[in-house]
Amino acid sequence: MGATVRLDLVNLISPLGLLKCKSALNKMNSGDLLEVSLQDPEVFKNIIKIIEPSHDQVVRTDRENGCFRLFIEKG
Repeated sequence: MGATVRLDLVNLISPLGLLKCKSALNKMNSGDLLEVSLQDPEVFKNIIKIIEPSHDQVVRTDRENGCFRLFIEKG
């Protein structure tokens, strides 16, 4: 596995959170891991929808203290 990039979207709402996530993934190399922290459940659902048809893969999701965390491996 490559480098881990952390992206804090806790105070952002859709669509800005989606755009920042996609932009971060576009700058990463294959095998890198993107750890996304967020609160908005709508952004959480939409990120997963965007990732599913791509070469990238959601490898883990967590929810703690009202925050979601997504771990996305760049394909």
